[in-house]
Amino acid sequence: MREEQHKSVILVVDDDTTILSLLQNFLYGEGYEPITASNGVEALQLLEQLEPDLILLDIKMPKLGGLETCARIRASQSLSDVPIIIISAIGEIDDKAKAFRLGANDYVTKPFNTTELLLRIRSLLRSRQMEQEIIRKNFELSALSAISKDLITAINQRDLFKLAARSICERLGYDLCAVLLQDTSFEAEIEESTSWPVVKAVHWQGDSAETNNCRNRPEAAKTDFEKYVNEYIQNSAQPKLEIRCDASNAKFASDEIKIQAIIPLCFKDEILGALVIGSRAQSKLSCGDLPLLSAIGSNLSLAIKNSELYEATRFYLEDVAERVAVRADELEQQKAFTEKIVDSLPVGLSVIDQDYRIAAWNKNREGAYGITREKAIGRSIFEVFRKQPREKLQAEFERVFQTGQIERVETETVIDDETRYFIISKIPMSLAEGKITHVITISEDVTERKRIIEQASKAEKLAAIGQLAAGVVHEINNPLASIAACAEGLLTKLATERRLSATTRSSFEEYLKIIETEAYRCKRITNSLLDFSRAQHSAKENLDINLALEQTLFLLKHHARFKVMNLVKELDYSLSPVCVNEGQIKQALMAIIINAVDAMPDGGTVTVRTSWSDSRRNQICIEIADTGCGIPPQYLSKIFDPFFTLKPRGIGTGLGLSICYGIITEHGGTILVDSVENQGSSFRILLPAVKAVAQEVVA
Repeated sequence: MREEQHKSVILVVDDDTTILSLLQNFLYGEGYEPITASNGVEALQLLEQLEPDLILLDIKMPKLGGLETCARIRASQSLSDVPIIIISAIGEIDDKAKAFRLGANDYVTKPFNTTELLLRIRSLLRSRQMEQEIIRKNFELSALSAISKDLITAINQRDLFKLAARSICERLGYDLCAVLLQDTSFEAEIEESTSWPVVKAVHWQGDSAETNNCRNRPEAAKTDFEKYVNEYIQNSAQPKLEIRCDASNAKFASDEIKIQAIIPLCFKDEILGALVIGSRAQSKLSCGDLPLLSAIGSNLSLAIKNSELYEATRFYLEDVAERVAVRADELEQQKAFTEKIVDSLPVGLSVIDQDYRIAAWNKNREGAYGITREKAIGRSIFEVFRKQPREKLQAEFERVFQTGQIERVETETVIDDETRYFIISKIPMSLAEGKITHVITISEDVTERKRIIEQASKAEKLAAIGQLAAGVVHEINNPLASIAACAEGLLTKLATERRLSATTRSSFEEYLKIIETEAYRCKRITNSLLDFSRAQHSAKENLDINLALEQTLFLLKHHARFKVMNLVKELDYSLSPVCVNEGQIKQALMAIIINAVDAMPDGGTVTVRTSWSDSRRNQICIEIADTGCGIPPQYLSKIFDPFFTLKPRGIGTGLGLSICYGIITEHGGTILVDSVENQGSSFRILLPAVKAVAQEVVA
């Protein structure tokens, strides 16, 4: 907190004894406290023992010059903000610039005018004082805000008093804080006493105890100090400083701690009590601290009143809650048996009367529509079933009321972004003989049943694919083996052929190697078609994903349509390897790149980018983007389904992306798609890096 006013200490450093004496006498006459040093070494030694308010520093001095001294002062954290004025006979612009770079605040050239020097000193001291005042104000505002937040967290009075005393001590650095109240409606925190003031809480900084146990002190509740506080509060509602108390009589003071301030706690015209501040320092507080303490006292007073209101409200609500609970229990007993039966049914059930209002509503209905029984009963069906057309809904119930026939229909609805299927039965019910008075509506969720049927159908399709794939693989693998053997034989013959030029031999060798490699890759693809239905696991090894991309693009460069595309590569070569099956990953990359080319029949740009994933730790991102036709938003969720394709009939099978999805998923990765129709699509493949995989294995 704020210290008492004192004379500004100015350190004068100059090797000229005449100037040193002149400045010492001049500053002393102007009300300052000058301290002198004849060189930089002496100055730094003095600065280890004191912190001046300003430094006057010559440049040319023995042992340690002024500029180096300035630099060392600025390097000290405790002295970094002390203003420095350079006083030197050197007036060159380079010297001035160097002085300012080293941290000088001003530069005065000898010979100097004392009036001008005095004005510069006052200006810098005033600036520093303003900065310190701003720092102090910011500290006070921060402390006030923090203490106010602490007070808000405590609702009941017992916690409020402890928290207030501890927070004020800790936030403001006091050694003692006590809360005393005049109101005795609640039990005192320290001792039971009917006299004023009642001690609610005491906190000593550094003491583990938050309250002072005064029960063993004789006449503890009637000390001279308490009487003094009582008399002061009754006669004056203003904060008071420097309350001197004898340690033997002051209830909260010790030999080291002295009570220094009493802050009245007032709400409107009501005096609630007092906030007492103590400190070991003789002059810890000043008049400048009173506004902050008064604001804290106001906030504490408001918190006290709020806690009283909370207690009163709590008692009232507890009484109301008890009466409501008794009545609710009576009603529950009356309805419990019927509701147990209705709620036990594994279907959604509601009963509708002739006015189309809901008369019954079971638990399963609550889950389906998100409306509780209490909110549903008595409401019109047109308010609850708002997704259904009013005319259609009314006609359905009207037919049952008129014909007395049971109606049953299957319908679908969206609940929490999920499509659910229900069989709705409407059953007539009669309370009076011969007249239908209600319609019982039973809703049975058949979503799982339909899902099982669809899964069985898909399993049959996959089984058919497996049988078809087995025959296709057998028929394709034979010619592929012949192609590979011929390519291998040609490569062997080419190695001994001497009549071809080096260029021709190199071209033939490159094409034959491509034929051989692609033949074996086709064989792996046909085997992958079997894997799609058998869910086999392929051998994996560490792979540089950038190298795999480069090799895939090299194969595609012979693709006629790929040659007219603009290819942009942005590869991060600092990426860690990934543990994958090389053939499967290349197959997935090639399929996605070919899809990108197919989306741009008139040409465009294919961007291939690798990087670390921004959203998923230790995962590598491979992005393949195009500027093609894009994917309509209604189809984005279906593009990985088997047999789904947006390509013209006869071009696509609909298995490409589903196989890619299976490959990436089997490798522990993810495929994400972003697409804007008529602007292009971006496929992002996320794969775990080898380091991340190793960490998971170790864990």
